[in-house]
Amino acid sequence: MNDFAIEIYTTPTCPDCKAAKEFLSQHNFNYTEHDIVENQENIEELIKFTGKHIVPTIKINDEVFIGFSQNRETIETLLLS
Repeated sequence: MNDFAIEIYTTPTCPDCKAAKEFLSQHNFNYTEHDIVENQENIEELIKFTGKHIVPTIKINDEVFIGFSQNRETIETLLLS
């Protein structure tokens, strides 16, 4: 169904992270989750390509979206079109 490489940077207590993961799962998109609390290297990687440590950060192929709720419409259009 999809040829997207999706990575999501999260924390366990982030409601927007949960919403993003639920959206991806509901639409059967495979994704790789990087918990920045669980692994310090994930924070360093996130900061390296965004300059920030804001979650959720969603990387779809080469596009980066910081935050889910404010980018949901764009993400839906990209993934579901």
